[in-house]
Amino acid sequence: MGQPSTGRLLRWAIGGLCAASYLAAQPRDTTRYRFYDSPADASARKRWGPPWLLPEPSSYEVIYELTPDGKGYWVYERIGGRNVRRPSYLSREEYERLQSQRFARQYLDRRSREAQLSRTPTASSTTPTQSLSGLIPPINVNSELFRDIFGSGRVDIRPNINVLLDLSFRSNRMRNPALTIRQQRNSNLAFNQQIQMNVVGNIGEKLKLRLNWDTQTSFNFENQFKIEYQGQEDDIIKSIEAGNVGLPLGGTLITGGQNLWGVKTRLQFGSVFVTAIASQQRSKSQEVVVKAGGQRQEKVKKASEYDYNRHFFLNHFFRSLYERSLSTLPVVSSPINITRIEVWVTNRSNAVVQNTRNGIGLVDLGENLPTRGGRLFNPGLAVTGNYPDNNANEVYSRALRQPGARARDSVVFYLTQEGLVNGQDFELVENMRRLNENEFFVHRQLGYISLNITLQPNDAVFVAYEYTLAGDNTVYRVGEFSVDQPADPQNSNVLFLKMLKPQAIRPVLDNRPYPTWDLMMKNVYRLDAYNIQAQGFDLQVVYEATDGSGDINYLPSPDTRDRPLIQVLGLDRLRNNMEAGSDNAFDFIPQVTIFPDRGLIFFPVLEPFGQHLVRQFVTNPTEDSIKYAYDPLYRLTQVDAIQYYPQLN
Repeated sequence: MGQPSTGRLLRWAIGGLCAASYLAAQPRDTTRYRFYDSPADASARKRWGPPWLLPEPSSYEVIYELTPDGKGYWVYERIGGRNVRRPSYLSREEYERLQSQRFARQYLDRRSREAQLSRTPTASSTTPTQSLSGLIPPINVNSELFRDIFGSGRVDIRPNINVLLDLSFRSNRMRNPALTIRQQRNSNLAFNQQIQMNVVGNIGEKLKLRLNWDTQTSFNFENQFKIEYQGQEDDIIKSIEAGNVGLPLGGTLITGGQNLWGVKTRLQFGSVFVTAIASQQRSKSQEVVVKAGGQRQEKVKKASEYDYNRHFFLNHFFRSLYERSLSTLPVVSSPINITRIEVWVTNRSNAVVQNTRNGIGLVDLGENLPTRGGRLFNPGLAVTGNYPDNNANEVYSRALRQPGARARDSVVFYLTQEGLVNGQDFELVENMRRLNENEFFVHRQLGYISLNITLQPNDAVFVAYEYTLAGDNTVYRVGEFSVDQPADPQNSNVLFLKMLKPQAIRPVLDNRPYPTWDLMMKNVYRLDAYNIQAQGFDLQVVYEATDGSGDINYLPSPDTRDRPLIQVLGLDRLRNNMEAGSDNAFDFIPQVTIFPDRGLIFFPVLEPFGQHLVRQFVTNPTEDSIKYAYDPLYRLTQVDAIQYYPQLN
């Protein structure tokens, strides 16, 4: 023991200079991740070391040598008996404080191990291995009242919690000149968490706590929580359960309930046992009849639950022919035959780079008939054709009047110069995606499309199509096809298309009906069933009477009380042999009134619960229309109609 000699320190200093000269002659360190040495103080190194670093090897040792004057200690770090760092110095006060902390930590570790080893098995833990597990040691409550209530003074809570956090960042760069700089880069921050919790607790001998919770469970009923109090043999209160409880009954008339959330008690008065429960049922039973490989189920839809933002007429001319074309069922008497169509929607995934173009959607493109507002939406456009076509009015010729009008960066400016308003008469949507044939269905006789995809509220839908009329060899075109107007090398030019749905849904604009609102079909209902068979299928329309008589299949109005609603709304015009007449059954006509493969019901009238119903009231038209018709459903958005007119739903 003693202070290092001057010669030894001199050798260390010379060695350090040589090492510094040697390192200076080496090339620059290009290691990406730098490794830094720990603090020179050996005592501080143990405190500062992060917990995820590997421990020191077994050959590593720290030696404390008392200085000759007895006022401090030299600290040596050695591996295999050789010094690996310069010695450091500790005063007596620092050394004593360091040793005190080390002894206190060792003492606490020893007491913790002794406490676990001394635990005895409980009622729910009968093996020595189980008794050793647990984060919270048992607690003994020294209270006579506590022991009288719970049977003993021991409190044992055993939590088992696993928490998994997954944090990631992903950034993709797609160098596509058709996209803007912002669209080319897609960055996402993902944060996922999974918590699994299992808690078993015993308070005395009578109260038990059970908790099972997992954030990744498929069903809510898999998460269980229950507190159970068990009485003694001579207690009136036999048991009290709170949380997930059940009341199964052996009879078939009253079956009881499972997966209930509430309180259940079991009491004994002499030889009489009473079981009472107050709970909320969080499950339901459903009867499914399976016959010949199919299921028979009952579906209920309200009038307001039409299939929103999925089905669109291609123009107002086709819409005006819809009811007339279906008035001669089972024959569809329509002169329309759509021969070619392209459907474009907002591209929500920048990963889709094929079949993408910039599109200008024109509201009045191809419109030859006045809309419900009494004229074309833009009053400055003159009607120049008899049928829907690019030349039906002036909007298409005005759009192409300027030489550079097709350029993406200047098209909005040129259209504005022609008297069109951005966001009203037209919209520019960049990088639109052309739908594949399996993503939509087009009814070539009735002139509408039905999407197989779900649109976001701010997605736009533009189309280009060609059609012919019966007895006329002329091919009418609305919009531009991508093959006829190919993209430039930068894919920056635009296609002029017919707008079916703008980015902002609005029934009215500037106190005038907006034309695209009527193009969205509101007479289609989704049954949430597929591959429907005609045999065994039954559809009824009922009215919830306000006089307490329940659901009835007719309206109490003098004009409709003698006819079922299914007939009033046009769904029963044929007998089962497809002859004209009514048989109180739904007219099952595939691809017309029903799409069996997709589970869609199409009413043969445009507004079944609105104007069509109003036309049925002759005796008291005003009073019955206010009472029974749901006209706001077709004048407001679906959400507003449900919110502001719930009494009509």
